[in-house]
Amino acid sequence: MSIAVIIIAYVIFAFPVKINKELPAVRYRLGDEKFAENITIKIDGRYVRKLFSDDVFVGTIYIEGYEFTDDSSGFRNLKSTLANINFNRKGHGMYKYVKISSGDLQDLMEGEIYMKDKFSVLSMTIMEKDSPDSAISGWNSGDGLVISAPAKTRQEALNIFNLLIKDILNCRPLK
Repeated sequence: MSIAVIIIAYVIFAFPVKINKELPAVRYRLGDEKFAENITIKIDGRYVRKLFSDDVFVGTIYIEGYEFTDDSSGFRNLKSTLANINFNRKGHGMYKYVKISSGDLQDLMEGEIYMKDKFSVLSMTIMEKDSPDSAISGWNSGDGLVISAPAKTRQEALNIFNLLIKDILNCRPLK
């Protein structure tokens, strides 16, 4: 009987949760109080909790202004996709958009994602290339790009980001 209860509890715990949300978001640059842009984020996929390993999100995250995040973006001969995101228990993961073109795998965008309660709040760091022809991209806490949701102002977005990274990075609040 106890084995049956354990199996039922595990199935209920590990059953994928369908996520279909549209959130108001703000894209902003740390250290620049004047740079803020209101955008929309749409999340569609499944969140799978794992008992003995990282949780996994399988699906799509459409970010307004980033065409390759949308399968219907109109790119010819381009299929871009969001790789599965593994989240640790604190809600931190790495995301990566990739495309396959002529048999080659290319990174389109990658960064870190922080979230709580199955995307009720989230922040994404946006890695940027040093120059248009550079193969190296990066992000830093001084002037990096961030997207946070749900938010309508830069201050709301920054508050969400600082809340999400507080327990993960153990750092002072970012500005």
